[in-house]
Amino acid sequence: MRSPFNGQNIADSPNQPGTKNNDDIAKLVAYNGKKMDSTLSHHIDASSGKPRIAGTRVRVQDVVACHEFQGMSPDEIAAGYPQITLADVYAALAFYHDHCDELRKQMKDDETFVARFREEYLGRHNGKDADASSLPPR
Repeated sequence: MRSPFNGQNIADSPNQPGTKNNDDIAKLVAYNGKKMDSTLSHHIDASSGKPRIAGTRVRVQDVVACHEFQGMSPDEIAAGYPQITLADVYAALAFYHDHCDELRKQMKDDETFVARFREEYLGRHNGKDADASSLPPR
C-alpha cells in the first residue's frame, strides 16, 4: 500500500511512537465474510459480533440510530459521545453502509427482544422487581 503523501510504501516506513504496529494497521479484519480496510479496522471493532467504535462501548448501531432515526449530524453525534472522534462517527457510518443488512437485522432483533422483555416483565410482575430466573431467554 502506497502512501498518498510521499509515494513511500507504508509497510516500509518505521513505526512512529504512539501508533499501532504496521502489521496491525495493515491487517484486514473480516466481518460476516466481508473485509474491512485498515482505516475502518482502526476505528471499528467487529470481533464481538456487535460492531463497536474501537476502545469504547459505543455500538455502530448507536451511531446509526442517532444519524438515521434522530437526524443528528456527524458533528452532533461526536459531541454527544465525548469518547469518540468525528473520524469514528464517519467510520461507523461507512461500516454501516457496507454491512447494512446485517446491522439492520441486529437492530430489529434487539427491538424484538426489548418488546418481548417489556411484555413479559410487565405482564408477569405488574411493576414488581424481577429476579434473573424470570427474564426471557435471549
